Amino acid sequence: MLRRNTLLLVLLLCSNLIVAQNTKLIERLKGKVKVEQGINKVNLLNDLVDEILQPKPTTENCATAEVYAIEAAELAEKLDYDLGMARSFEELATIYKGLNKHLQYLKWKSKAGKVPYGPAMKKQQEELNRQREELAKRGITIEHQSLELIET
Repeated sequence: MLRRNTLLLVLLLCSNLIVAQNTKLIERLKGKVKVEQGINKVNLLNDLVDEILQPKPTTENCATAEVYAIEAAELAEKLDYDLGMARSFEELATIYKGLNKHLQYLKWKSKAGKVPYGPAMKKQQEELNRQREELAKRGITIEHQSLELIET
């Protein structure tokens, strides 16, 4: 009995720590979004949406993430940033599915499917991957697609 109670206490403490880390990261990303511009801002906005939707989309976190996802989608379209558009549109589809807004879900899912995955998008993805590999060789890991660095 004591063992089971101890295990439950440890699990509770771990879950509180994870929630606290997620909240701290969300606040940090919100601060960075305010000062960034261009493609980096799109990536940060999408990272922020990813974090808000953790561990799974709920009505509450979908409603919170919606504003940031729309901003990311609009900026990605303005910049003609295919990778950002694809990611933003998929995020919006996830959000509207979580909010049970089926027509909006279909709209954004359709838009995501129409983003051309051509040479430009492939090049953008390869560049992100190349940057991550170079940093990993130096002992630096990446938190998100925005290339936020963490010394290890």
